[in-house]
Amino acid sequence: MDFPAEGVEISVLADIVTQRLHIPILYDDTIKNKRVIIRVPIKVPESALMGILQSALRMKEMALVDAEQPGWKQIVIAPNLAAVAKPGPQTGEAEGAIAQVFVLQHADPTHIAEAIKPFLTQPNGYTQVDALRKVLIISDYANVLHRVAELIRRLDVDSPPAEIRFVPLKQAEASILAPAVTQILTSRETSHASGGAPSGIVVTADDRSNQLVVAAPAERLKEVLDLIEGLDKAPSLTTKVYRFKSVSADRVDHLMRGLLEPSLLKRAYQSVVDRESESLAVSATPEVHARLDELVKQLDVQTAEGQSPIHFYKLRNTKASDVLSTISSLLGQDESDKSKGEENGESTGAAGPAGGAGGNMSSGAQSSGQASPSSPRSAANSAGGLSSGFGSSGLGTSSAGGISGGGMQSSGGSTGSSSDVRYVSPALGGGTSSGGAQAPASVKAKNATVAADVNTNTIIVIAPPRVQDTYAELIKRLDERRPQVQIECTIVTLDTSNGFAFGVDIGRLGGFGTSQVLTLSSFGVSTPNATTGQLVPGASTGGTFALLSPRIANIVVNALATNSRSRFLSAPQLLVNDNGKGKLESVAQEPFAVILDASTTQSLTSLGGMAQAGTSITVEPHISEADYLQLSYSIELSNFTGSAANGLPPPSEKNSVDSSVTIPDGYTIVVGGLTTKSFNTAVNTIPILGDIPFLKYLFGTRSNNLNDTTLFVFIKPVILRDDKFEDLKFLSTRSSTQAGLPSDYPQGEPIPMK
Repeated sequence: MDFPAEGVEISVLADIVTQRLHIPILYDDTIKNKRVIIRVPIKVPESALMGILQSALRMKEMALVDAEQPGWKQIVIAPNLAAVAKPGPQTGEAEGAIAQVFVLQHADPTHIAEAIKPFLTQPNGYTQVDALRKVLIISDYANVLHRVAELIRRLDVDSPPAEIRFVPLKQAEASILAPAVTQILTSRETSHASGGAPSGIVVTADDRSNQLVVAAPAERLKEVLDLIEGLDKAPSLTTKVYRFKSVSADRVDHLMRGLLEPSLLKRAYQSVVDRESESLAVSATPEVHARLDELVKQLDVQTAEGQSPIHFYKLRNTKASDVLSTISSLLGQDESDKSKGEENGESTGAAGPAGGAGGNMSSGAQSSGQASPSSPRSAANSAGGLSSGFGSSGLGTSSAGGISGGGMQSSGGSTGSSSDVRYVSPALGGGTSSGGAQAPASVKAKNATVAADVNTNTIIVIAPPRVQDTYAELIKRLDERRPQVQIECTIVTLDTSNGFAFGVDIGRLGGFGTSQVLTLSSFGVSTPNATTGQLVPGASTGGTFALLSPRIANIVVNALATNSRSRFLSAPQLLVNDNGKGKLESVAQEPFAVILDASTTQSLTSLGGMAQAGTSITVEPHISEADYLQLSYSIELSNFTGSAANGLPPPSEKNSVDSSVTIPDGYTIVVGGLTTKSFNTAVNTIPILGDIPFLKYLFGTRSNNLNDTTLFVFIKPVILRDDKFEDLKFLSTRSSTQAGLPSDYPQGEPIPMK
């Protein structure tokens, strides 16, 4: 047979096998469009067709296996080999996928499975280990299993008895020396052995006692012990002191420890930082010293201003403590982070900003990150100390800094912290947030440290230049000047009262025979004489009519009608920042006394307190888009309605309004409209006579009082946005002119030129 040059599809090849060899084959659509190219220098005989089909299927991760119908074949995908594999013979030829069971005599089936794994078809070869019965089950293509069977036979051999020795180490560490010994023995076995059995040598490290446990055949035990003795040597270390000009010793030590491998760090690098002289003493091998010299050469240089990890952001419109609190919220800091940062602090204080700061930050000018001009070395050391945690991954939390007095000093060490954001105790100046609670002085993130200097209203950021750009944009947005809102509150109280009073006094002296009868009624309209019954009209407000007749009677009539209209106007004004809160209070205080001891001879009193009444206005504006205002306000008006008595505060009346609204800029809202109406009728008369219709008005006094009080509050917010505060200047000038005050702004006058 010959095959086309462009290749042949597997389905076509399967059909050819079926036609030429008369073998029925089952397959599905998974083999469609799968093409193989067959290049042969001679014609292919029909007897080779089955092998060609199996090789082509294996190339496409498929296999030809026996179907359930005897004499039939089936094409399956390779991941299903274990499910369709048939038990195969130990020797001889077989086709397709087979499964074979190997019962081991000496070797561990787990180790054998790991040894033969690279020789199986990847990833479709399947192994199953039964360690208890020392059985190994393998499923793969037949020709693969024939090769693996020979490999298992060679590995399953009896090993000589091993002796166990405990070898204590004097210089080297057991965890480092054990893999080194094993690697040397493996390399020696590979170079000298010619396909023989494994050496059977096992070397294990006991870190607790720093010793090696050796299991080896008796004839090879001395070889292993001599190898361990030769490797158990102390490295040759030399001591050298490094002094720096522009970088901190802590930073260099931290970076060097990060560059060295853990095994080399333990045995070939020992360091001590002397912060007083800003030097680093290192005992290391010559190779480590060479790497350290190269690192110092690149780090101990003057840093360009643009590449400095320390940037100062002077705020113009916002408090530094408020900006720091916002940044802290963005970084996800909470109370648990603060407590964690305090617990991780050294005995000298909490963690310092920049993780591993080696330089000292004293008070004064240096507290804001700037050294005095007379001490350039101190400035360099301070900057280097603050950035000692700066490396390829930015500023980390590699070491804890302490706080001592007015400065900040590192406590050394290189202990890491798992927290990405940590709270740092105040070191660059204290500060409280607008709410009065203690605000954090600095916040430490994974790659930056941000501090607030409240004395200069500056944000200090220690971070790589690529991170500085992010903080610069964030601080710029947070430091934008907020618009202001002029709140004009007009409080109007309307009071209307109507009253009517009518009273009659009658007096007469008469009798019969020698008896005299005095008839008298007195309701305050006149002044009666209790002996003669004469009435003297009083100087009462209103109209008074008097009939003074001894023969008839003395009659005094008084009538009064009252009508009053009053308006009380109050117009306070507040200037509030957007999202800020403003409060205006005008409160009157009245003291009242309390009786401590009321005896018959002496009364002891004391100040009981101060009663307050007045006007209180609280507003909180929020500017939204399109110049709409969300205004939250609270208004309280109170006044005294009487005087203090019997040790009690004076009675008072209070009206309050509290709400939130949304209004356009410059519009006025009407709040309140609280109306209070009271009606009072008083009648003083003589019993029985006061119940007689018409006559009841001649005996007594009657009064009617009607009070009507209405409270209105008008609130007008106006947004002030001008960058030069021209709108605020206009409003201030207008108000000053109305009050008759001179302007605070100088007037420009022409200057004659000569």
